[in-house]
Parts: sequence; structure tokens; C-alpha cells
Amino acid sequence: MEGSLTASSKRHENLERYVKKQNLKVFNLEDNGNETQAQTEAKLIDAINSQLGLSENENSFDFAYRLSTKSTTRPVLIKCANMKIRDRIMANLGPKGKLGKKYEFELAKTCPSM
Repeated sequence: MEGSLTASSKRHENLERYVKKQNLKVFNLEDNGNETQAQTEAKLIDAINSQLGLSENENSFDFAYRLSTKSTTRPVLIKCANMKIRDRIMANLGPKGKLGKKYEFELAKTCPSM
């Protein structure tokens, strides 16, 4: 019984890791405190397109919403519609998110470590 529970837990962890692979967390994106989810997504798309030179749209993301936090600029969790979109965004940031440019926001992958 314990062996099947462990195997089930590992499958669950692997599935969770796979689902979270498409997520990105955005920091330092301007926050007016009471914006709607649609406003957050529009602000995010505008920032990505203008600062990274991409042409993403509302279909590029399954969701984008602010996370609760005590900081004044709440981070945004986004789930990209697919891995190609996530990889395209990360590739435009360059290695470790640095291109020698200063962006108004920062991105981080949210995939849990193995």
C-alpha cells in the first residue's frame, strides 16, 4: 500500500511540474492597486510587446493575474498558452534575463525544481 502511495505521489508531483512549466512570474509591472484581471493582462501584453519587441496578444496567455503580497507592486502570474510562447519571451530576454537593457519588469520561470 505504501509503495503505491509513493508512486502515486511521484506521478502527482510530475504532473504538477509539467503543468507549471508554462508559467512565468512577472515582477515590477506597474500596479494601480485595484485593476481588473483584464487590465492586468492588457498591461502585461503591452509591456512585453513594447519592451521585448514581440507581438503577443490575449490568445498568448491562458490567464494573467496579480498575486497577493504585502509589497506595493504585486507580482503577476501568467500561464502561457504553450511552451513556444514562454520560450519566445524568455529568449528575447537573453541569457539569465540580461540583454544589456533595462526593462521595467522582471520575469522568472515558476517551474518547481526536480
